[in-house]
Amino acid sequence: MAIDFHSIAIREARQARRYYSHIDPDIAHRFDRSLQVALEKVSDSPSACAPHFFGTRFCRLRRLPYLVIFVQDNTGPFVIALGHKRRKPGYWKRRLR
Repeated sequence: MAIDFHSIAIREARQARRYYSHIDPDIAHRFDRSLQVALEKVSDSPSACAPHFFGTRFCRLRRLPYLVIFVQDNTGPFVIALGHKRRKPGYWKRRLR
């Protein structure tokens, strides 16, 4: 199933990737792979992801402190944020359609 992304969610992913690439290229590679695996799970079985705030669902990135936060509608998953799991919960709620 195709995934649609909020433009700010794309920016958040790029910023997180950039941050990790400055620390260690291996961590940046792990981030890329973890994000890819999480997005595949969201695409393949969005209802298997855990419920979250405001009618959203989330999928954790393996071994990294980020969540792919999305809503499911008739057209498929819509990723509204790539949020750090310990910073400002719900900051993205204005992005809901």
